[in-house]
Amino acid sequence: MLNSAMDSHHQLVDHFTMESVRNFQKALQSKNESALSDRFNPYTENGGTCAGIAGKDFVILSGDTRLSASSMVVMSRTAPKVYLYITGTGFQGDMIQLVKVLRTRIQQYLFTFNEYMDIHAAAQLLSRTLYFKRFFPYYVGAIIGGIDRDGRGVLYSYDPIGWKTQPQQTKQPLSKERAQQLMHDAFISTIEREKSTGDAVQMVILHADKVEEHILKMRTD
Repeated sequence: MLNSAMDSHHQLVDHFTMESVRNFQKALQSKNESALSDRFNPYTENGGTCAGIAGKDFVILSGDTRLSASSMVVMSRTAPKVYLYITGTGFQGDMIQLVKVLRTRIQQYLFTFNEYMDIHAAAQLLSRTLYFKRFFPYYVGAIIGGIDRDGRGVLYSYDPIGWKTQPQQTKQPLSKERAQQLMHDAFISTIEREKSTGDAVQMVILHADKVEEHILKMRTD
């Protein structure tokens, strides 16, 4: 009985030993083979489209709700892209995390100064937050919008490392209704040409005293 147990033990040890040797031999044989991937990519492009229009006394921020992977796989048809008066595309995980950080810092500002952060301060906060992460950036392209202290609509757009731009061209004044129609038409045109955009459009309209939100159904193919 004892001898049988010892034999089984030796067989088990021998089995693991031989398996380890075989694995080591495979590792030696493959050491000169080319790598399957030269480097790890932590980002995924989730696609989509976002846009903004600033009017005399309003701002429209819009984004489609399709969430895709590798531009071919639709992961969700109801993933919003407008957050906290910010809209953005790129890597959805980074966009969600960025919004969490901004919400926390805006709440801290409110508790510290007992007033809400204005759009220009929020724009600077977003720029600094993105720039702080420049060595491992949030993979997002963002647009932030709001109403300034004079009641005018303001928009800023950003690249992933925090470079912000604010278009200064003077355009023909738009009514809110005309701006909504232009935004709607722009998304219809985009959906016809860009496969990672579609399903629905989330449209948020900011005024000095209220916020409107509309969901516009689009093509789902």
